[in-house]
Amino acid sequence: MKDGDAPSGDKSTEGSVQGLASHALSILLQGRQKPKHNLCDNSVSLLADMVLAKDRFDVSDCIDRLCLKGLTPEDLIDAYVPEAARLLGRNWCEDNTSFADVTVGSARLQLILRRVMDTADLKEPSEPTGGASVIMVIPACNTHTLGPLVCASQMRRQGHIVKVALGETSAKVASLINEHKFDVMLVSVGSDTNILPTKDLIRSVRRQVHRKLPIVAGGPILHMHDDLAFAVGADDTLAHPLEIARLVQRPTSRAARHPIGSPSVERV
Repeated sequence: MKDGDAPSGDKSTEGSVQGLASHALSILLQGRQKPKHNLCDNSVSLLADMVLAKDRFDVSDCIDRLCLKGLTPEDLIDAYVPEAARLLGRNWCEDNTSFADVTVGSARLQLILRRVMDTADLKEPSEPTGGASVIMVIPACNTHTLGPLVCASQMRRQGHIVKVALGETSAKVASLINEHKFDVMLVSVGSDTNILPTKDLIRSVRRQVHRKLPIVAGGPILHMHDDLAFAVGADDTLAHPLEIARLVQRPTSRAARHPIGSPSVERV
């Protein structure tokens, strides 16, 4: 770590990196969708340089410069923003970028992501499409939201309805579930340190909802755990947005093997 950086943990283990730079900068799913063309390293580097610029940062100018290179909104969301995030994380791990700069850069990448999603008509489908209705829960212990937002955008473009619950209490999440006919609850687990708080949240939600609802866990630490679902008390895990349709079409199995207080009530 460079002199003057804020304490940020031990970079010697993968878990520590995931909990800091990689956690801050990873997308929710490891198997992200590929862009329509191969990644251009120059464009990735340009994006990383722009979000690390010391002078005034202009979101619109940044997006315009990338679009002039032929990148589509989908390319930015699915590939270039996440890849620039990984580049910042790697540079921090190699002591080429300070933790403070990585934090600022990741916040700016989230601004770009939100702007592209807001202006490119990539939000909720305006009409029912036959897709799943998903509540995506980002627990308060997750300090960064870039990954879940990427995942939400990908699922919306597949025709699913996605409600993002950011930092909400278990009571609020349960209230939303009781008020709406969600097909599945997706929970983002950002790092090892989030496992126990996420398990507590899931247990509390199950106790407060009035029906059975599949609860699925995903996140950048998915590949590090043989059974992340069991670790957090979920029913299954999600490795790619395309899997969401499969998960809501079959009954859950792990909940039966590892009951954690879910009430047996018919779906409303």
